Amino acid sequence: MPPMPSPEVSAMSRSRKTSPPATAIDRGPAESPVTRRQALGFLGAAALSAGGLTLGVPSAFAFRSKPRRPNFIFILTDDHRYDMLGAADHPFLKTPHMDRLCREGVRFENAFATTALCSPSRASFLTGQYASVHGVTNNFSRWDETRNVTFLRHLKRAGYDTAFVGKWHMPGGGLPRLPEADLFVSFTRKDGQGDYFNCPLYVNGRLTPNRTPYITEELTEYALDFVRQKRRNPFCLCLSHKAVHHDWKPPRHLRGRHRHADLSFLAPESDRYNTLSGLNWLEGTLGNMHDVYRRYSECLESVDEQLGRLLAALEAKGLLDDTIVVYAGDNGYL
Repeated sequence: MPPMPSPEVSAMSRSRKTSPPATAIDRGPAESPVTRRQALGFLGAAALSAGGLTLGVPSAFAFRSKPRRPNFIFILTDDHRYDMLGAADHPFLKTPHMDRLCREGVRFENAFATTALCSPSRASFLTGQYASVHGVTNNFSRWDETRNVTFLRHLKRAGYDTAFVGKWHMPGGGLPRLPEADLFVSFTRKDGQGDYFNCPLYVNGRLTPNRTPYITEELTEYALDFVRQKRRNPFCLCLSHKAVHHDWKPPRHLRGRHRHADLSFLAPESDRYNTLSGLNWLEGTLGNMHDVYRRYSECLESVDEQLGRLLAALEAKGLLDDTIVVYAGDNGYL
C-alpha cells in the first residue's frame, strides 16, 4: 500500500488541579499558565513563519507584561499510521496517553507527510522546509550542517535549554555535531535505524553503555533525566523514537499481547502471506502480514507507555501547565 498520512497530535497539556503548579523556577506572581489558545497561537505563528517550530518564543507572547515562555516537547515516532490510535476508534489498540493528548489538546486529522521517507521527513520537521530545500531527499542523503538550521538553534538563541534524544537517521557522514543541543543522544547502528534491544548510544559524541535493554525505554530515560534537571531557563526536548519501524520487536512484557486479536476488520486485499507490492521485493514487507500487524501494535503500545512516564514526570515537577507537547509520526505504514 502507498504510505499513509502520519498522525500529528499537538497538545497543550493541562493538569486538573486548581492550585498553581509547584515549580523550581520562580517566574513571579504576575504570570499565569499558558492556555491552550495561546499555545495554538504560538504554533500557528511558527508554522506561518517557517513551516515548522522555527520562531523565537518571545514574539508569540508579546502581549503579556511579563511573558512566561513555555517549554516544548516534540515527540517523533517512526512509521506511525494515522489511524493506529485508541482515539481513532481502533478495535483493540490501547493508547491512553496518546488519547489524552487528543482529548486535552488538538488532533490534526488532515496532516500529511510531504516526503514519506524517514530521513527527508525528519529533516523537514527539524527545518520547516521541503526536501528540495533542505537537501535530504532520500534515506542516504547527507545532512548539511552549513546549510540547514534546526528549530532547536532558534530556541537555543532565545535562551532555551535544548536536547535531541533518539533517532537521527541522516546517515551520510554519521552523526552531526549539532551544537544547538545541550544534550545530544543518538545511534548509528544499521545506518542510523538502530536496534530495538541493546542498541549502542552516543551521548554528546561518546559511546555510552546501555542502562536499559529496550530502546524506547532507554531513550525515554534520557528524556526524563533532561526534564527533571533543575534549571532557570525554559527547555525544548526533541524525543525521536526508533519505534515503530521495522523489524517490530516489542518489549518482553508486551510480546504476544495481541497474539489472538481479531484482524477481520483489515481490508480483504491485505493478504496475510503476500505482503509484497506486486511481488516486488523492493516494496512492501517480508513475513506474515497479520503477525507484522500484531507486533507493530505491541511496539506502539510501548511508545504509549513511555509517553505516560514523560507526562507523569511533568506533572510531578509542576511543569505540565507550562509545556506544549507535540506528537507526530514521520510517515505512515502498513
